[in-house]
Amino acid sequence: MNKNMIIVKEYERVVAISHEQKCLYTYKYFGTKIIKSSRGTLLGTNPEIAKKLESHFDIVLKDYGVEILDECITYTFENEE
Repeated sequence: MNKNMIIVKEYERVVAISHEQKCLYTYKYFGTKIIKSSRGTLLGTNPEIAKKLESHFDIVLKDYGVEILDECITYTFENEE
């Protein structure tokens, strides 16, 4: 894993940053395996995860198209199954 990705174990997801596309991508994560075919664009997350992502990537989420939502919402994805 590198600075361009973070594992969010509690939600079984990996979040990857694309500076070129100015967005965050998400992938399903099981054990040690990233499911590349599950890629979606992160559109929203809760404040707890938002803090982790902003700190890890050293960004402001809204600059990457991610909305910070109520505590009860964990993620919203584009192209989610």
